[in-house]
Order: sequence, then structure tokens, then C-alpha cells
Amino acid sequence: MKKILSACLVLFTMQMTNAQTITLTSANNYEIGDKFTSREYEPGNLVVGDLTDPATSRDFSGKTLKSTYQNEVVAVPSGDVSTYPSANLALQSVKSTKTEYQYYQATTNELINWGYKNTDIGSAVNTDGYKYLSYPFSLNSTFTDNFSGTASLSLSGFSGNSTRTATVTSTADEEASLVLNNAVTYEKALRIKNVATITDVVTIFPLPSPVTATTNITSFTWYTQTAKFPVLTIIFSETTVPGFGTQSQVLFIQNAVEAPAGIASLELSKEINLFPNPSNSQINLTYGLKEATQLKVNVNSIDGKFIKTLYEGRQAAGDQQIFGDVSGLQKGMYYVEIIADNKRQVSKLVID
Repeated sequence: MKKILSACLVLFTMQMTNAQTITLTSANNYEIGDKFTSREYEPGNLVVGDLTDPATSRDFSGKTLKSTYQNEVVAVPSGDVSTYPSANLALQSVKSTKTEYQYYQATTNELINWGYKNTDIGSAVNTDGYKYLSYPFSLNSTFTDNFSGTASLSLSGFSGNSTRTATVTSTADEEASLVLNNAVTYEKALRIKNVATITDVVTIFPLPSPVTATTNITSFTWYTQTAKFPVLTIIFSETTVPGFGTQSQVLFIQNAVEAPAGIASLELSKEINLFPNPSNSQINLTYGLKEATQLKVNVNSIDGKFIKTLYEGRQAAGDQQIFGDVSGLQKGMYYVEIIADNKRQVSKLVID
């Protein structure tokens, strides 16, 4: 009888895991010191119509790597504090010899963008901030935000300054399994669809009068339960300027959270998923191993101090599931890490 009850409990837990709804909360917000790697792939023949309707599974594998760059959340550089006074951090992207910034204000309920500096397309200062995310945010959540500001633009070989007005609607419209490049898969990811229209009234020397540039952007970002950064971003943009024509671009960016410097990243066949998260009792941890290995699953504090071991032993290749007791932990943020052969993979856990 105990075996029957135990089997039923495991089956019920697995069903609950599969049925969970991903919710982004303030625990997903940016923090100074966060790092991750972005890999831009050639989009191939991908068009916006391929993604318009929600789906339950998507396969984006087999794409050609275009470039790799490093990202870190940093304090706003001292020279930019007066330009972006409302920002309390910046997302710094180092792309070969170029360094770009997005300026954000991270609060309990929102992540607000106050502008950017980009060596290719210019810079922008949002005098009215652009709401990038709102918390909590889960399937069918939506918001519309109007924002405005100024920008310096590069258009078809010309440079100019503009006044900008824009509107964006963000909707969490699907939860889907993902198959990505380098054998990376996710059991479930929440997609946020952003549709934005940006109008720039641009003064371009030596033209006698300003011109109006209209940019339509449709972007799709997928988040897992524990990721504050999207695991995948696909952006379709189209800018039209009378007399200069139309420029279109598609970006396909796959992100990966990296292990701390000096520690190699453990490559998994299926990314870590924690449920429930936040939690205050038991957690269900699922992941996939590319090969059989001896491993350990630990819980560490946010500053890296060891707290407890949830599992230690040898596991076969393939999908894995373990259960852990976190009932004795104080409220706050923790890291759950899987360590094997001096490599590790981490995921954040919130205790409420």
C-alpha cells in the first residue's frame, strides 16, 4: 500500500510540475553583478508570421552562430548619471571592441528603461520611462505603456537628432517547450510579446526641414521560471523614412547564464527547473544530463556561502528529478547549484 501511495504522490507531483504556470516576480529583476552570455544566430528565413500565434512547443535549433558577447548588470557609469538620473543600474554589453548600455530603474513592481547608448544606431534618453516589465507577470498578463524622449539616430548613412514618442503593448501570450541551438531545451518557457510603434521627428543636416521616421517593432522573449533574463529573444524591426526608404532587421539572440569566473559551466541536456519557486517547504528540481556522472546538488546563500546538500550520488544520462527540503531556510534569495567534475550550473531559488 505504501508503494502505491508513493507512486501516486510522485505521479501527482509530476502532473503539478507540468501544469505549473510561470510567474515573473520582483525576484526576477536585475541586480548589479548579474552576468550572462548572449549568442546571436542568423535568423534564416524566419518571419514574424511564423510566431504570431501562440504555440505549445517550438524548435529553433540548427541555426548558424553569428557572434557571441558578454553582458553584466553594473552601476550607471559616473559620466552618465546626470543624463539618466532615474536609472539605478545599467545593462552593459561588450561586443568585441564595442561597449553598449541600456539604462534601467529596477523597482519592486517594475523594470523601467530610461534609454540606451549604442554605437551602431545612436543613443536615446527617455524623459518618460519605458516600462520593460511589470511584476507579477504570468500567462495572459498585459500592459500598454506610452513613453517619450530624445534620440540621436543613424539612418541610411545620415545622422540626426530627434524628438521621440512611442507606445508599446506587452502580453504574456504562451507557455511552450523550447528546443534551441547547442542541444539546449526547456520544458516550459513563458513568452512575452511586445508590439511597439516609435515615431521620431528627425532633424538631419543639410535637409531644410525635419523628417518623420516610423519604426515598428515586434519582439518575442521567452523566460523560464527562474530566469531574470530571457533565454531567447527574437526581434523584428522595420524603420521607414520618407525619401530614404525602409530598413528591416531580424535579431535572434539566445542567452545563457554563465558560472562565476574560474568555474566552468556544466552543460545540461535540459535546463534546471525549480517548482514551486518561491517555496517554503519542498522543492521539485528537474534537469537533464548529457552523460552519466557523479554529482552534488547544493543550496548556497546569495553571497555564495554553502547552506545544505539536497542530493549527492551518481546519475545516468537523461532527464532527472529530485526533491529537496528547504523548510528550514530563512526568507530570501538562494542559489541551487549542480556540481559535477568541477563544473556547475546554477539557478535562483526564492524562499518566502
